[in-house]
Amino acid sequence: MMMTIMTLFAGFTMVLDRYGAVRIRFTWRNRSVNKSTPKTSQKVLADCKDQRGHGGKYTYFSFCTPLEAHQRLKVDQPCAELSWEDLENKSRALYKEIYSVLRCQTVLKDTGVCYKDSEETLKIKDYEEINTSVADVSRAVKNYMKDGPMIGVFEVFGSIFDHYGKPKDKSNFFDDIYVVNPHQGGRWTHTVTITGFGVQGKYPFWEFQNSYGPLWRGAARGFGQIYAVHLYRLYGFTLV
Repeated sequence: MMMTIMTLFAGFTMVLDRYGAVRIRFTWRNRSVNKSTPKTSQKVLADCKDQRGHGGKYTYFSFCTPLEAHQRLKVDQPCAELSWEDLENKSRALYKEIYSVLRCQTVLKDTGVCYKDSEETLKIKDYEEINTSVADVSRAVKNYMKDGPMIGVFEVFGSIFDHYGKPKDKSNFFDDIYVVNPHQGGRWTHTVTITGFGVQGKYPFWEFQNSYGPLWRGAARGFGQIYAVHLYRLYGFTLV
């Protein structure tokens, strides 16, 4: 599996270097941990989690999802669900003036996050904030995406993200990319799991798994895309 993925990445990064007018895509979505037995192997990504009703816990959900995926890839066996509540409690105990994503990363590196109904923890070895400019997309892909999903943050203005999340059919899912529009009114930031990348025309984009449940965007089953230049922050990490 790793050789196939590396071959895909080699070809993709060549495209990134010249930004040709092409449509190319790689995603961890629907990929099996063990490609030699795809029908029986577990999936790298679990079904989309739903944080709605918990009061804006998307940051904690969006950290647990890629951590679980990395652990599945690392050990090639099922990964128990991580406790977003444990991550939240530990994160909130830190200085509140620190950005919530950085608090989570500090917790994950220093103490780790517990699995649900367990005291066993999962920790990260290190993390990096990567420049979100087009020129740095290739480096992010080479250094982190090849090993599993990443974490991204983007800005949401007004109700445009709500419209983007309405059910879509399969015919337009892959060409429907979320466009950040700062002229739409109220602003807030949203954290997601970065699960893939691509180039449409001359513009690179990131695929993400949201935390609004598997029915978000209908046939897209909780996934969306955003242009690389519209991502506010991008983080890569490695497990202990």
